Amino acid sequence: MARKTFPIVLGDRTFLLDFDWPALSQIYRDYGPTRDLFDPEVLGGIVLIGLKRHHPDVTADTLTAASPPIVQVVAAVDRALRYAYDGVDTAEEPPAPATPPAASPEAA
Repeated sequence: MARKTFPIVLGDRTFLLDFDWPALSQIYRDYGPTRDLFDPEVLGGIVLIGLKRHHPDVTADTLTAASPPIVQVVAAVDRALRYAYDGVDTAEEPPAPATPPAASPEAA
């Protein structure tokens, strides 16, 4: 299975997140096994790690100047990290089947 890159929009440009093993190792060293992606400093650091392979020129200042919506960035990072760890692209997952309504007592 080939590695995949995931788009993230910063300002008016689209960049590619790529979490290869060295990137995952750096995230683990810098932020530990659990990390709060809703902490802008942590999220920004992880984004910069994910951009380093394809966009080494992007800096913390670039990210701060763009200040994209946190939830959108968390979603992009979460999708890319999940793929890096599990090989699952959440955008390609089929929707969960609808749960049928419980049978009414009269139907029994």
